[in-house]
Amino acid sequence: MSSSRGRAGQGTAPTLPPVRWFGPLVLAAGFGMAMTAPLELLYARRFGVDHLGVGLFILATSLGMLLVDVLGTRFVPRVPARHVMASGILLFGVSCVVMGAAPAYWVLLPGRVLQGLGAGLLFGGGLQAAVRVHAGRERAIGAFNGAFLLGGALGAPAGGWIASAVPGTAGYRVAFFVCSAVCVVVAFGLVTRLPRLAPATGDGPVEIGWPRFGGPPGLGLALVLGSIGDFVRGGVVYTALPLVGAQRSFSTATIGLAVGVLSGVEIVALSRSEPVLLRFGAVRCILVALGLGVVASVLVGTTTGLVAFLAGSMLFGLAVAGATVGPPLVIVALAGDAAVGLAQFRIASGVGMTVGSTGAAVVAGALGATRLFALIGGFLLAAIVVAHTVGRRQPQLFAPDVSPAPAPVGD
Repeated sequence: MSSSRGRAGQGTAPTLPPVRWFGPLVLAAGFGMAMTAPLELLYARRFGVDHLGVGLFILATSLGMLLVDVLGTRFVPRVPARHVMASGILLFGVSCVVMGAAPAYWVLLPGRVLQGLGAGLLFGGGLQAAVRVHAGRERAIGAFNGAFLLGGALGAPAGGWIASAVPGTAGYRVAFFVCSAVCVVVAFGLVTRLPRLAPATGDGPVEIGWPRFGGPPGLGLALVLGSIGDFVRGGVVYTALPLVGAQRSFSTATIGLAVGVLSGVEIVALSRSEPVLLRFGAVRCILVALGLGVVASVLVGTTTGLVAFLAGSMLFGLAVAGATVGPPLVIVALAGDAAVGLAQFRIASGVGMTVGSTGAAVVAGALGATRLFALIGGFLLAAIVVAHTVGRRQPQLFAPDVSPAPAPVGD
């Protein structure tokens, strides 16, 4: 992303206020959105649906996210980031009201679509904002992910505790309503506490249309690589771990704890991601992360105890960290423009989330936990081949610091 206004801090707008409030508000958003993450599949099953119904339940959210990621690639960068983020978290809160009050399974589906729309807007606007309030892309993406996941590490156990504190289905409903209230507060904070960040693509007319996929050779495989992190997040964090935990008779509080542990490990990894990326390069970090994901898949899939469940969650935290922070750097470096590259990455990650979460739900119901994690491990092995191919074709991606100068902070 280029601009005639120069580097952050050289214009008339101060950089401190956006940085001061951006992180805490992203953390709060992560807290609210994670409160129901480990509960949603278990809640859907209380309506008596089979594994295909669970798959449709997950697909509904993924379709909402993809709708934003595909048609919003030319819309999100042209709207002030705080408005996009506030709209996203508010939609997420509305979806929680719909699902929490749902009298039947079919009412859950429109709520899930709203949830996907809200999440897509928040993530898309948040990434566009992050690269304009931090001095380098490695730091920007790591800081955004770290703040969001820190909130998630706190929110998932909190939601599990709320659901466990109130008996029966009512506990799940209370968790959804509390999540909605948190989302409203965060939306208010985003609008009132963040400055108006300049749109990433300038002040041109707002457009809704198909994204631009053009780019240099190797970008296609890089986009495939960009889908892996959210494949693991959707397939494991939001689907496989809750389902396997329930199958092994772990409580909702324990499942929430496992998701919180995963997020906590991911946060620690992301907090150290910038020097590691600068020293070893994005592709090497991705390769190591995917290898750890294979080990975690074997551990959780073949061992049924609680210790193995939590240890596998920790390893998956490392895997998700590397597989989500590395690919956007690779894609932006190949695309040559931050706004275009991040929009393309959001589409790739949305596809990964859709395939991972929906596929895991169907496979878990049809084949069981061991085969599910065997398939996840096999997919990650194939992803290692893709990552190695991308690095071999673009050797500069093994080199340190693939990010150009930062964009302006605001107006």
